[in-house]
Amino acid sequence: MIRQWGYDPHDAASWPQALAWLDAAARPPEVVVTDHNLPDGTTGLGVLRALAARPGPVPRGILLTGETAAGLLDEAQALGCTVLHKPIMPAALRRALAGQDVIEGV
Repeated sequence: MIRQWGYDPHDAASWPQALAWLDAAARPPEVVVTDHNLPDGTTGLGVLRALAARPGPVPRGILLTGETAAGLLDEAQALGCTVLHKPIMPAALRRALAGQDVIEGV
């Protein structure tokens, strides 16, 4: 679906795999889309914090989650992330990828 929208997505099954791809990439991604609950206890916010700490441009973050805890939402906002609550509607994801305001559920 994301390819059909004209993007060139790269996926990673783990944070180490994502780091390896980032280290080898000719240019950093513009946007990182991550679920909040990742394997091995890693969180999407942890990934986005780690990306923000790396040298170079910081990609925009889109965090996918079913959680609504205020602390999580506050931290995501502090990182400048867009938060999309599950179930994710394709139109909302497309707007988030384009950097537009997102209306949940649409």
